[in-house]
Amino acid sequence: MKKLFITIVCITLFSQVGVAQNLDKLLKKAAKAENVDSFKVDGLVLWLGKMFGAASELPSSLKSISKIEIHDLSTSDEKLKLEVNEEIKSLNSSGNYETLSHIKNKGENIKVLLRKEKKSIREFLVLVSKDNSPKIIRIFGNIDEKDLATLMNKYDSQ
Repeated sequence: MKKLFITIVCITLFSQVGVAQNLDKLLKKAAKAENVDSFKVDGLVLWLGKMFGAASELPSSLKSISKIEIHDLSTSDEKLKLEVNEEIKSLNSSGNYETLSHIKNKGENIKVLLRKEKKSIREFLVLVSKDNSPKIIRIFGNIDEKDLATLMNKYDSQ
């Protein structure tokens, strides 16, 4: 019984590491591919954006976003698009990421993943697969879980 339990624990741990590696490979491959429209915002641009009035409506920890990346693979090569779409569809929570939301609707597949450290969210990842046009959105920062819950409740009630 003890050997069976240890075997199950080992298999679970190794499968989690494999999923995390698949996600990291997917993100690196998408970011480096040719004909991928990538948009990155960090540093000075984010600081300037926080100076405008709309930022005053956001919870304080959302103001601590340090970087935003958007990768649109709709113009990339077909093989990469199919590979990324399949990876998004088969991706589950991993050791580093946990699934916040998963939506399947009329050929559209959206997954929202979080990477946490203690009580704060360090990375917010949105993977979209629709009509052979995958998109990846990554938001980095130091976002408090309570502020995210407050923000979600505020917009759910509207």
